[in-house]
Amino acid sequence: MGQSDSPPPPPPPLAPPPSASSAPPAPSAPLRVSATLAAVIRAAVESTGARCGWILRADSSSLDVVAAYAPGAEAPPLGTRRAVRGVAGFVVGSGQPAAVQLRDVDVDNDGAGGAVGTPRAVLAAPCVAGDVVGVIELVDPAGGAFGFDDVEMVVMLGEIAGAAIDELGVARAMPPTPAQLVERLSTLAVRDPARYADLARFVATVS
Repeated sequence: MGQSDSPPPPPPPLAPPPSASSAPPAPSAPLRVSATLAAVIRAAVESTGARCGWILRADSSSLDVVAAYAPGAEAPPLGTRRAVRGVAGFVVGSGQPAAVQLRDVDVDNDGAGGAVGTPRAVLAAPCVAGDVVGVIELVDPAGGAFGFDDVEMVVMLGEIAGAAIDELGVARAMPPTPAQLVERLSTLAVRDPARYADLARFVATVS
C-alpha cells in the first residue's frame, strides 16, 4: 500500500507564557541565614505593625530575599528573586526611603513583602554599606498607612541591615553540589582542556 501524499498534521500550538504578574518568582541560589538580618526584619515588622516584610539584597539585575518575617503567617522563602522595580526599585535607585499608598493598578509592586497581589501600603528604606546594598520592605500596617515615625525607625534599621548584608559577601551563595561540580568540570574539559588539567591537578593536591 503506497504512502499518502497528504502533509503531516501541524504540531499543537504552544501554551502562552504566564504573565509577569502571575508567574511565581524564580528562586536564586540558597542563601546563608543571618541572625542579624532576621532580628532586624522582625523588629521592623513588630515596631510598625506591618502585616509582613522582608529584606532584599540588591544585585545589578535583581532583588533577593535574605530575611523575612510574617507574624502568624508563612514568610516568603529565602532566595526568592524579584525584579528591581516598584517602590523597592525606586529606593535602590534613589537611596531614599518611601512610604506609599498603592492602588490596585500598581502592579509593579505585586509580591511586595510577600503579598499575594498588590498590597495597599508599602514602606521601603535603603540598606546602606557605602552604597545601597539592599532594601527593607514592609506592607499593610494595622492602621492602614505608615507614619513618619515608622519611616524613621525603618531607616535606622536599614543602616544595621546594610552592614549585615555587606558581611554576607561572597559567602551568600552555597557552593555547588558534587553533581553540579562534576557537570561543570566536564564542560570545562571539553571547552578548555589546558585549564581543566590545571584545575584537576589542584583538586588532586587538596583532596
